[in-house]
Amino acid sequence: MQTQESYDNCWTISSADPNARFLSKSEPVPVNSDVIIEHCGTSHYLASDSVEYKNDFGTEYEVCVHSFATLNKSQQLTLEKAGKLTRDLPTKFQLPQNIWAFVTSNDPATDYKVIEQGKMTHDDLVKIIKAKLNERGAYGIRGLSLVFKNMDENGNKKLDPDDFRWGLMNYGITISKEVL
Repeated sequence: MQTQESYDNCWTISSADPNARFLSKSEPVPVNSDVIIEHCGTSHYLASDSVEYKNDFGTEYEVCVHSFATLNKSQQLTLEKAGKLTRDLPTKFQLPQNIWAFVTSNDPATDYKVIEQGKMTHDDLVKIIKAKLNERGAYGIRGLSLVFKNMDENGNKKLDPDDFRWGLMNYGITISKEVL
C-alpha cells in the first residue's frame, strides 16, 4: 500500500480516431463507438488479443497494456500536407487490439429483470442460477460444482449460508445476506 497518490490505476478514454482525439478531450464517452483506453502512468493503451482461453468458467481473453499502432507515417504526412500541425497530436491509428467500445444492448430479450435488494425470493434465486447455468452451457454445472467443492473446506459436503453466498459470488451471481 502507498500513502501517496499515484497514476497506477488511472485511465483516460479517448476517441479511436486520432484526428478526433484532441477535440474529444474531457467530453462524455459516446456509447457504441470505438475508443482507446490510455494508462495515465505509462501513456500506453489497454490491449487484448483475440486468443481464447477456455477454463471452467467459460471463455476469457488476456488483457495487457501495450500500444499497437500502425508503423507508417501516412496519417502524419496527410495532416502536414493539409497544413495542420502534428507535433502535439497523436497521429497514428491504433490497431484492433487497442480498440474498445462501451456497448449497450439493442435487443430487449438480452435484458434481465433487476430485483431490488432484500426483495428476492428463493424462487428468484433458483431462476437466476438456472439462467447462469444455461448461459455457460456444458461448463455450467461442472464449474459450479468445482466452486462449491473448493468452498467446502472440511469436506462434509455441506455449506453454511455464508459459504454458499460466497460460492455463488465467485461464480458470478451476487445475492444479499437477507435472501439466505
